Amino acid sequence: MTIVIAHRGSSYLYPEHTRVAYDDAVAAQVDGFECDVRLLRDGEIICWHDATLNRTSNSSGLIFARTWQDMQGIDAGSWHRSKKPQPPLRFIELLALAQIHRKSISIETKHPVPNGGAIEHKLAALLPAVDFHGSAALAPFRLMSFSLLAVQRWSTLRPDIPAVYLLDHRLLSPLPKVPVIGPGMERLRRDPEIVARLHEQGYEVHVWTVDEERDVELCVKLGVEAIISNRPREVRALLGEIN
Repeated sequence: MTIVIAHRGSSYLYPEHTRVAYDDAVAAQVDGFECDVRLLRDGEIICWHDATLNRTSNSSGLIFARTWQDMQGIDAGSWHRSKKPQPPLRFIELLALAQIHRKSISIETKHPVPNGGAIEHKLAALLPAVDFHGSAALAPFRLMSFSLLAVQRWSTLRPDIPAVYLLDHRLLSPLPKVPVIGPGMERLRRDPEIVARLHEQGYEVHVWTVDEERDVELCVKLGVEAIISNRPREVRALLGEIN
């Protein structure tokens, strides 16, 4: 079975990392949410991809230098094609939404950052204990990063929550001892056999970012465990047709 994870929410239709994007993902009956997290100066965790405010808000500057109070009044929505103002979203709000609707969360930490591994330590203290021993795709939480140090740190801090090592153009050898490897869709198109190789080594494969019909079909054919998509509603419908 291949699960569907909403990449930053339904981020094609709505501004990424906003409540409206995740509410739409719930309506689309996704299996889980994906979010990037950043640590603010006051220790609050915010759902935010970039190191700066510039691209996805009406403000500018480094995100780590702000407090949650500073974020009040910032418009995180009008930059998007939907053209509607949206407030920023704290991770604790997304966590509550996921728990209410029984959605898993794939949480991506960004590195390098000025506060080093503080974000993993903060998340480790925040997330509830997990008594789960099945497929990582069905776990309530997953911690993802392109940083080898981050996934190793997480595996030590919270061995009860699966770590996902994300791959871009690089291929670390040997791969880390984590349950899941996350290659990008572009890499999968170039080297579809990577899925079989990873499965043979005991890894699950969670693929980002899968938005095109041909890519969904390829992922299903290859037997990946999770598809991470900006268009989760369309992917869910395609999976229904394929299956």
